[in-house]
Amino acid sequence: MAKASGKDNRERPDRETASDYYKLHTRAVEDLAEADESNSPPVSKAELERYGAKKKHGIPNWIKVCFIKAWFAGAVEFFMMAGLVAGFPAIALPENQIVIVGIVMGMVTDLLTNNILRFMATPDGANDPWMMFAKKRYLSFFLNIIYGMFLIFLVILLYALTNWVINLFYTGPEPVSLVIEPLLFGLFYMLSDVALVGLKNLIVKLVSSRKNKNV
Repeated sequence: MAKASGKDNRERPDRETASDYYKLHTRAVEDLAEADESNSPPVSKAELERYGAKKKHGIPNWIKVCFIKAWFAGAVEFFMMAGLVAGFPAIALPENQIVIVGIVMGMVTDLLTNNILRFMATPDGANDPWMMFAKKRYLSFFLNIIYGMFLIFLVILLYALTNWVINLFYTGPEPVSLVIEPLLFGLFYMLSDVALVGLKNLIVKLVSSRKNKNV
C-alpha cells in the first residue's frame, strides 16, 4: 500500500502541471479573443517600431497619380501633336487639336490611365477621387472622350495665357511663343485634370453634406 501511495504522489504533480498548463493556455486564448482597445495595455512607439510596425516611407500616392496623368498626356502629345503635324499640318490648328487629340486622350484615359489607377489603389477604390468618372462602365468611355476634348481646350488656353504673361515682361523685338512639347503639355493637362476633379469632389461633398443636414 505504501508503494501505491508513493506512486500516486509522484503522478499527482505531473497531473497538476498538465492541468495548469492547459488552464494557462485556455486563458491566453480567451484573453486574445476578448482583446480590444479598452482592455489592451498601452504600447510605446519604440516598442511598435522594434517589431516592425514602423511606418514605411515611400513616394506619396498623390505624386504617383499626378505623374501617371502627366506622363500619358505627354505621350499622347508626342505621338499625336508632334508626330503627326509634319504629315498632316491641319492638326496644328487649335480646333482640330481639340477634337482629334481630345478623342485620343479620352480613350487613353478610359482604357489605360484610369485602369492603372484602379490597379494600384490600396485599398480598392482609394484612387476613385482622382478620376472624373471613377465607375467603369460603357458610358464612361464616351464621357472621358468629351472630357478629354475639354481638357485639351483648357491646355491650349493655358499655353495662350502663359505666352501672354511672358510677353508682358519680355522686351525683345518679337513676341515669345512657347513650343508645345510633351513635358509642359503633360504638366498643363495634369493640372487642369486635377483642378476639375477636385472641383467635382468639392461639389459632391457639399451636396452630400446638405442632404445629410436635411435628413
